[in-house]
Amino acid sequence: MSERRQARRSGAGGWAARVRPGHRVHVVDLSAGGALLEAPRPLRPGADIEVQFERSDRRVRMSGTVVRCGVSALDPDRGPTYRAAICFTDTFEWAREGATHGGYRVPDLREHVARPVRRGTK
Repeated sequence: MSERRQARRSGAGGWAARVRPGHRVHVVDLSAGGALLEAPRPLRPGADIEVQFERSDRRVRMSGTVVRCGVSALDPDRGPTYRAAICFTDTFEWAREGATHGGYRVPDLREHVARPVRRGTK
């Protein structure tokens, strides 16, 4: 399987989240372009979704689309746990900022277009 992510993902970084209409979900990982969420109920692929991310110092709402969703675990007491991949409509700048070290900007992968390598130029 090829890597399809356009932005580097990192851990949840202290973010908690809710999906409308207020259901708590667990943030598995997060990037400027999307998130991987765990939920007690499925999120329908192709559906537009609004996620409210919360941290002790920040709160932000992001809109996006559910790209895929599937069962990630089965518990005899709690039932299934679902993992859903979300692609954000806009860039989640705070997630990009959290993935930086020392305040340096994380490069946008679209800036790195493959260029031909010149060898043997004299």
